[in-house]
Order: sequence, then C-alpha cells, then structure tokens
Amino acid sequence: MNEIAIKILRLAISVGEVWLCYQTAYITLLEYNHLNIKRKVFIWVNIFILGILLAGNRSVIFFSKTMLWFCIIVTSACIWIVKRKQIFLIFVTTLLYYTLAAVLDMFFAFISMDFLKENFIYDVYIYALSFMSVNIFICSRLIIWSLIQLLKGKDIYSKISVFKWEMFITGILLQIVLIRYQIKMVGMVAGVWEKRGVSNGFSLLVLTILFFIAIIFYLKYKLIKKENEILIMRELMMAEKYKEVIKNNQLIHDMKNHFIVLKNYKKEEKIEKIYNYVDEISEELLDTNMKVWTGQDMIDLILNQKKDKAEREGIKFQIIVVSFSGIRLTDSEIISVFGNLLDNAIEACMKIKNGHKWIDIKLESQNEMLYIEVKNSIDEVPLQKNGIFVTMKNSKIRHGWGLINVRKIVERYSGIFSCQTQNGSFVASITFYDNINTV
Repeated sequence: MNEIAIKILRLAISVGEVWLCYQTAYITLLEYNHLNIKRKVFIWVNIFILGILLAGNRSVIFFSKTMLWFCIIVTSACIWIVKRKQIFLIFVTTLLYYTLAAVLDMFFAFISMDFLKENFIYDVYIYALSFMSVNIFICSRLIIWSLIQLLKGKDIYSKISVFKWEMFITGILLQIVLIRYQIKMVGMVAGVWEKRGVSNGFSLLVLTILFFIAIIFYLKYKLIKKENEILIMRELMMAEKYKEVIKNNQLIHDMKNHFIVLKNYKKEEKIEKIYNYVDEISEELLDTNMKVWTGQDMIDLILNQKKDKAEREGIKFQIIVVSFSGIRLTDSEIISVFGNLLDNAIEACMKIKNGHKWIDIKLESQNEMLYIEVKNSIDEVPLQKNGIFVTMKNSKIRHGWGLINVRKIVERYSGIFSCQTQNGSFVASITFYDNINTV
C-alpha cells in the first residue's frame, strides 16, 4: 500500500514540476489569458505526458542528466509552439528553471545521505520506494513554488529579455556545477569517496548562492550603467528644452516692444510697414510653437526637437499620425527607440552631399496594433554586421544604444522590428500587436 502511495505521490510531484515550469513561463514569456482553448489543452497534454515520463525515470534513478535535458528541450519546444517566437529566450528560461530544481534536489539528497547511511542507495538513489525520496522532491518544489510567488506581479520579462545571454551563461555554469556534484555523489555511493553528504550539500548550496549573488551584482551594475546613460540622454533633451523655454521667454518679453512698434505704425497709418514687420517677426514666433502630434508628451517632445534639428540641417521632416491611441513603452524606452531611430535618420541625411534630404515618420494605431515607421533618404547603404544594420557614430555615450537596443526593447513587448533599404531610402519599422494598457 505504501508503494502505491509513493508512486502516486512521485507522479503528482513530477507532473507538478512541469506545471511549475509553465507557471514560470506565465510570469515571464506567456500571457495565460491570451491563450486559446487549443493551446491550453496542448500545454496540459505536455504537462501530463512529460510528468509521467519524468516519474518513470525517477522510479529507476534519482538523477539523470539525459532526462534533465530531455525535459528542457521538450518543454522549450512546446512553449515555442505556443508562442512562435523568441526560441532562445524560451530555452534560457526553461534551462534555468530545471537546472535550479535539480540543484535543490541534489542539495537535499546530500543532506539525507548522512542520515540514511547505507540505506541511502535504495531509499533515495536507485529504485527508491521510500517517502524520503518523495520528501526531497517536495522540499525542492516548495522552494521553487515560493520563488515563483515572489516573482509574480513583477516586470520579469523586460529583465530576462535584456540579460538573456547572461542568464544562458548562468544556466550552463550551473549545469557544470551540477554535473561535478553528481560525480561526487556517484563516487560516494560506489564507496570510492567518503560519504560526507552534509558538507557536500552545503558546499553546493553556498556555491550556488554565491554564484547567484555575483550574477545579481553584475546585472545590477549593468542596470545602473544603463540608467546613467538614460539620465544623460534625458539631461541632453532637457537642456534642449530649456533652451527653447529661454527662447520663448525672451520672445514673450519682446512682445511688448513689438506691440509698441505696431501701434506707432498704425498711428502713423503706415500699413505697408505693418505688413512687413508682421512678416519679419512671425517666422520667429511661429518657430517656437510645440506642436502636439500624438498627445503623449515624451513622444511629442522628441518629435518636435528632432524636427527642429533636421530642418536646421536642411532636411525635410514629415510626420503622419493616424489615430494614435498611445504606446506601452516607458519614457526611457521611448527616448531610446525614437531617439535612436531619428538620430540615425538625421545622420544618414546629413551625409548626403548632392541630393534631396528627407525623413518621413508614420504612426498608425488600429484596434490593438500600433505601427511605427521611420523612413529617410540615404547616400549609401548602411553597413551590416551579422545581418543587422549598424551605425557609425562618434559619441558612444549618446548613441551607444543603437538599432540593437531598439530591437531589444521592441522584442521585450513581443513586437517586430525590421530594417531594410528600398529605392534609395532606409526604412525602420516597428509593429506592436498587443498595444494594450496605453496612455
């Protein structure tokens, strides 16, 4: 009777482990509410089938590298079938989840080794039909479940999408640590090495914790560095805005004198001079107006500033807005996306020596879809690196984000970013399909 209860518990735990992996995916990669019935059924079929196979493997041996990688690959493939994009990010997230679960299993197994002594082999390691092996898996899954609960409601997706390569390296290094300690466990079970389970278990735990602390500090450093770049960009933009404000104040201050002159011309009935004077000051006055293009302050600020900059360089700057309903990006992301695209366009136009210089911007909202297009004339086709267009800028502080970072931000919101050249022009386009929760 106990054997049947243990098998049922082990099956439930294994199914629960795969289910927890999908819970991790729901807070990082997938939006459960947007999945249709067919995809939800597909996910549950994957959970049960993979859980059954995992339970069968664990009835034979406590830990199997082959089964671990089988779970990582199969789960990654199933999530990709549901999402149909970002396969590498899916793989990295799945890799970290299963690897961390395996590390916790190994830790609790080492701890139990010193208490079970010779019974460890058949109570935990191979053909185990004891509640001890079940308790090990339960403890690990409870910790994983607690971590998932802590992460719920936080903006995890934006972080993992930016640091996916760091996460991949973390997962691979944890795999190396895991294999090393598995070899130690095999040696202890075979009697080659002295059974020192507690010391090995805590050394594995401490090593893993220190490793994560080092990674967290590294990511914090990169985030702070990125925030500093954003602050520098904001300061530059605010400085330009401040100059405009000063210019406006000066013009307002001069209005009194303008009215005095016009009043005197009217008194002297010099109508022609009135017309000439109005024409003279109108161009200066109209130049100070901040036009509202989208109704979103940060976008309008960037568009007005870049339009002013482009026109000073003799570049025709056209903005077409079709029923703009808002955008989900934060201010820093708006600065990065629009700032980089428009700076690239202006720079490309400034390189044209003989020819028409122009930039066309189009923003169009339709239902929950937002389309952004920045199109500009070019003198020569931009350089490409690994199939991706790159820019040649001197100021790394101001222009260090580039098209690669624009792509990262767009993909963070499951959008599509593309660049291409056509008919003597360069076209950068962005499409957000689920542009909900807008301003």
